[in-house]
Amino acid sequence: RLFVANLPYAAQESQVRDVVAAACGDATLVQDINIVVDRDTGRSKGFAFVDLASEAALEAVLSAAGAGDGHGSSRGGMELAGRRIAVQRARAR
Repeated sequence: RLFVANLPYAAQESQVRDVVAAACGDATLVQDINIVVDRDTGRSKGFAFVDLASEAALEAVLSAAGAGDGHGSSRGGMELAGRRIAVQRARAR
């Protein structure tokens, strides 16, 4: 599972899917996207969680983002709507 931050507030699930799919090379590997919204306003909080079908797909996205081992935040090679997004491995709850 990936944590994707610094998303534009207007980002749609399909846009996040397209960016992640391009990084892992296969849209079918993106299983679920959850853009977190404020429960009072319904507005995006600017981050999302993305579930991928395999560890290899996850590693490919982290590599494309320049996240190295996936434990640190990255503002590397992925952009959405002209904005660099941070991608890292999500921490367990």
